[in-house]
Amino acid sequence: MNSKNTVKYLIYLILLISLYYLGSSILAKHYEEAKITFIYNYWLITMVKLIFFGGIGMVLGLDKFLSELTKEGKWKFDITKLIILGIPSLIFSMQYLVLTFIQIPNSFSSVFTIANIVLGYTLISSLYKEY
Repeated sequence: MNSKNTVKYLIYLILLISLYYLGSSILAKHYEEAKITFIYNYWLITMVKLIFFGGIGMVLGLDKFLSELTKEGKWKFDITKLIILGIPSLIFSMQYLVLTFIQIPNSFSSVFTIANIVLGYTLISSLYKEY
């Protein structure tokens, strides 16, 4: 077992747990406050999900990105990946800001969280270097 990889993956795990815990805590506090005031801050909800859950996706794609850093060449984007995965994930990530005209049941809230993870992974894994 490579101890360098073990430490790296433990750091990734700590980052994943931290991002999930912080994002979930902020959202839980906001939802508790909204139960009392009946005021939901949709910008806050969207930004927390984008930053923290999108960050989880970025951590998951960090290994590929770090391997690209060591390569020589010009940075490029995988446009096809961004269009096919990134744009729909972005739309679903902004559920309250973009999809407000559609009545969406609460049972789909995990789909929107997963969309943020997919968006973060897509953004970081679409970067590559071309020789």
